[in-house]
Amino acid sequence: MEQVGKRAAQVIDSLVDGLTYSDDNSSKIIDNSSFMAVHVEIIGTVGKAKDLISIAHYYEQNGDLMKDPDMVFLRAAPSRYYPVSFQQDGGVPTYQEAILFGNGNLKSYRPALGKQLVSFTNKWMANIKAQQNL
Repeated sequence: MEQVGKRAAQVIDSLVDGLTYSDDNSSKIIDNSSFMAVHVEIIGTVGKAKDLISIAHYYEQNGDLMKDPDMVFLRAAPSRYYPVSFQQDGGVPTYQEAILFGNGNLKSYRPALGKQLVSFTNKWMANIKAQQNL
């Protein structure tokens, strides 16, 4: 599996800093600018307590929250993140999974999609870093 680049991993590290998978401390919103806020949440664990992390932008349309986008990452170790899925609600709605799980374990991996999502993540995290003054 292809992991996100070092700089992108550093941004994700800063976004998830202080979060744990618990009812009280699993999410936060970063809104340091006039750009869209970043929503970060540890949404679960798989395997040997590896975290699943959602990072998303949202906007409202007709009273509904729309993902723009929402990506889920597997944190295999500190600073080691692998894109699991990508979801975009506006325009042509898109949902893609690069890593599939079954019974809490890795079931399959789509390498071409994983590579595309890593490329997107590397650019997106650079934008988030600049936009949110991280």
